[in-house]
Amino acid sequence: MSRTIIIGYGNPLRGDDAVGYYAAQKLSELVKSEDITIHTCHQLTPELAADISRYDKAVFIDASIGDTPGTITTAQIDPTHIPNRTFSHQLDPESVLTCSQALYDRVPVAYLVTIDADSFGYLEDLSGPVKAGLSGLVDAVLEIIKYKKTELMS
Repeated sequence: MSRTIIIGYGNPLRGDDAVGYYAAQKLSELVKSEDITIHTCHQLTPELAADISRYDKAVFIDASIGDTPGTITTAQIDPTHIPNRTFSHQLDPESVLTCSQALYDRVPVAYLVTIDADSFGYLEDLSGPVKAGLSGLVDAVLEIIKYKKTELMS
């Protein structure tokens, strides 16, 4: 079995921005496998490149700005895409993959799973549409990692 890292990120004090963080917490309750590591953080940093370089698959979970709050999108991230920007205190998944390639000569197959947010305001709870979509977000990640619902029952 391939080794997978799931990284859910976002700020729990900024409304829907926390959805990746909450989804990763939910996944850590559901998924019990030595081959799957689940990590939560407030933002992506260059230090994560060392972690992801040791895995075969990486799944990033985040909120996105979109037209329809609650809409879930899954995309494979192209590890050959090099973002045209300098590093700062906050990175996107492509930048973390670029760091992994540059520093460790290894990049896992990577996916980004997002849900369109409704509010990034100073709130400690998810909006209605995002809260309603949280289980679908978790299911989308389970589909990517091929973790079957029957495995959850055992």
